[in-house]
Amino acid sequence: MKKLREMVDGLLGLGKEVGRRRRRKALGEELHQAAEGDKARMAEALLEQGAPLEARDEDGYTPLMKACQQGSVAVARLLVERGADCEARGDDGQTPLMYASVAGVAELVTLLVDQGVDLEARVPEDGWTALIYAAYVGEPGSAEALLEWGAPVDTRDNAGCTALVIAAWSGEDRLVQLLLEHGADATITDHEGQSALDHAKKRHDEVSVALLTRGTAGLEELRGLRKLGRLGDKLHEAIEREKISKVRALLDQGASLDARDDDGDTPLMKACECANAEVAGLLIEHGADCEARGYGGKTPLMFAVISGEPALVDLLLAHGVDLEARDADLAWTALMYATIFGRPPAAAALIAHGASLEARDDIGCTALINAVRFEQDALLQLLLQHGADATASDVTGNTALDLAREDGNKAAVVLLRSNW
Repeated sequence: MKKLREMVDGLLGLGKEVGRRRRRKALGEELHQAAEGDKARMAEALLEQGAPLEARDEDGYTPLMKACQQGSVAVARLLVERGADCEARGDDGQTPLMYASVAGVAELVTLLVDQGVDLEARVPEDGWTALIYAAYVGEPGSAEALLEWGAPVDTRDNAGCTALVIAAWSGEDRLVQLLLEHGADATITDHEGQSALDHAKKRHDEVSVALLTRGTAGLEELRGLRKLGRLGDKLHEAIEREKISKVRALLDQGASLDARDDDGDTPLMKACECANAEVAGLLIEHGADCEARGYGGKTPLMFAVISGEPALVDLLLAHGVDLEARDADLAWTALMYATIFGRPPAAAALIAHGASLEARDDIGCTALINAVRFEQDALLQLLLQHGADATASDVTGNTALDLAREDGNKAAVVLLRSNW
């Protein structure tokens, strides 16, 4: 009987212990929830009931880590006051300070630093510090707090990267500026020989490049260029909407005549594309480059020809533009564009100003051959009238007559035979 009682008492004790453990686990889970939601009163009540300060969740985080991750200042302060381990490590090797740095909460950083935590603690796997984490995620608040508390600015991780290199690599220009202001060494390179400037250039990060090359002066210069860029965008928009008064106003404000749109075209090209001779004339009066190259290497004259506006073509010809300029794609001249797009008035003006009738594109086609290829009989007749060589052949040996026969273009065949 005595043994039976002992056995029962043991089972009862075991059951109570299991119950206590389950309760502690439940309290720990609730404490994590309180930390996540920054519910300080709830957290305090749970601690009074015996919730474990260092309870780990399924991801290996303590309540303090959870509070730091979520930016829960009130709960973090309570946990610290109750003696939570401020140097504990999560399963990922990070400390509460690192989580606070990623969250970007300067108040949390200060709270932890006041407890004497190690500012230079590293994650074993990659060697990252709290400052490097702040640089990576682009949190100037926590980064500045760390720097003010004495975090070394040029500490390197396992790959030789400093916080500045990481900031540039991740495209965080605000952190690049902050770190430079705190004396970060821009000449340091990682183990692959890449500096912060190298990484900024790879990302086409204009702000970081400006900061790393010329400091705040470079940044101010960039801001000025961006302002001009915005004026340039407005100038293109005004040209598209044919608002000449707005165009004048923007030019008076300093809008650049070389401002490029998304296709790489200048305002003058835009005016030519929109067949607006009045705006084009205004831009030329202000010094627009009549020989600039835009999308596909086209010149303003080529855009004017395509638009079919004779006044634009005459305007540009009056300013002595290069008649033999070729585009970058097919080596077409302005006369070829006039031929291919079926613009007899533009072609006549170009020919009158001395455009070459025998210029060849990248497959050996003259304007005459292209007139047949693109079925522009009116242009074919115009070119023949001005003496274009009907016997010229392309790189495959085909003449305009060969192509006309192949296409069954009887009218072109008759014209070409009569000029053979």
